Amino acid sequence: MTAERFAVRTRMRDPGLVASAGADPATVRVTFEYVAWGTVWLLAGTTIGLIASIKLHWPEFLPYAWLSFGRVRPAHTSLVLLGWASLALVGLSLYVVSRTSRVPLWSPRLARIALWLWNLALLGGLVTLLAG
Repeated sequence: MTAERFAVRTRMRDPGLVASAGADPATVRVTFEYVAWGTVWLLAGTTIGLIASIKLHWPEFLPYAWLSFGRVRPAHTSLVLLGWASLALVGLSLYVVSRTSRVPLWSPRLARIALWLWNLALLGGLVTLLAG
C-alpha cells in the first residue's frame, strides 16, 4: 500500500509529466491577450461603476441622458461580468487545458478571432446600453 502511494507521489513530481512554461508560445500569447483585454474591460467597468456610485449621491453629476443611473448601472455590471470575468476565465482555461493535456492550442488564430468578436460584441453592447 505504501509503495503504491510512493509511486503515485513520484509520478506527480516527475517534471516530464508537465509541459514546461515555454512549451507553446502561441498559447501563452493568446492567454496573455485574453487576460489583458479582460483587464481593460475591468478598468472600463470599474470607471463606469464609479460614475454610477457618484450618480447615487449626486444626481446632477454628468447630466447627460446617456449617463443616467438607469443606463450606467447595467453597463457597469455587463462590462465587469462579460468583459472581465468571462474573458479572463476563457483565456486561463485555454492555457490550463492546453498545458495539462500537453497538446498545443489547435488554432491560435481562431482564438484571436473569437477574442476580437467578443470585444466588438462588448463594445456594441456598451453603446446600446448607454444609448437606451
